Amino acid sequence: MTASPLTAGTQRLNETSPASIANSLGVPAAGAPGRYLVNGAILVGSNTQTNLSYQGTGVRVDTLAVDGVTVVDSTLRSNYSVVPLTGAVAAAPTEFTQFFSVLYYNPALLNASTTWSAGAAYEKFTGTQIDDLYTVGDYTGATTGNTPTPVASGTTIAALMAAGGISSSSDAAIYTLTNGSVSTINGVTTYVASNVRPNLTTPTYRTYYQLNGNVYVGSLIKSGTVQGGNGYLVATPGTTGYTINYSQNYQIRLNAAAVTSLHAAVTF
Repeated sequence: MTASPLTAGTQRLNETSPASIANSLGVPAAGAPGRYLVNGAILVGSNTQTNLSYQGTGVRVDTLAVDGVTVVDSTLRSNYSVVPLTGAVAAAPTEFTQFFSVLYYNPALLNASTTWSAGAAYEKFTGTQIDDLYTVGDYTGATTGNTPTPVASGTTIAALMAAGGISSSSDAAIYTLTNGSVSTINGVTTYVASNVRPNLTTPTYRTYYQLNGNVYVGSLIKSGTVQGGNGYLVATPGTTGYTINYSQNYQIRLNAAAVTSLHAAVTF
């Protein structure tokens, strides 16, 4: 950023392209961008443009649409702390290793003798959703524009409910009027499930939208929800298997020295 939001107001953060910390693996192909339902229209989110400002004692992060103007998602970051990293990279604090569990669960993925570079540290904070967030996705396949693959065309949510509901393979559930309700939200006929979706760290509700003659699938994160971190692996005693713990409710970011240290430590 060119200036502080404290003195210069809201600042634009333009993120750089992803980079791999592995020695033998490149950056994975980009996935589908976030799609958001805003004022009755499906908007594609930008993966690189956000506005930052101060709100109370926290930092407000507004994610923008690809137009670089429209706000599609807002989060308040608070409870900041900075933790220095010293000693062996493979022996990081528990909250750190759990956040990066996919890397730390298998000891063979990190060189046991590599140590953290001078100045290495991580930042920990809480992310809280500002306003209800309605996202839209593909029911099947993967598209990237503002017309995701619908659940069905030329029909209504009422008709689908009357025909037995809508099946969700990712949630292992069939959504009907017994486990959700239909109302008009921001001018759009919307189904919202009664219970949160399974196996997610952020409490999220399944949604369906009736829009432009189609029914689309999506999700709702309610205002005031604390955003979850990463599910972490927990070894099952007496076996080679594991379970996944989805209770993590904090975020971690690394400084440059910590990123460089991880890059030096990975064995692949």
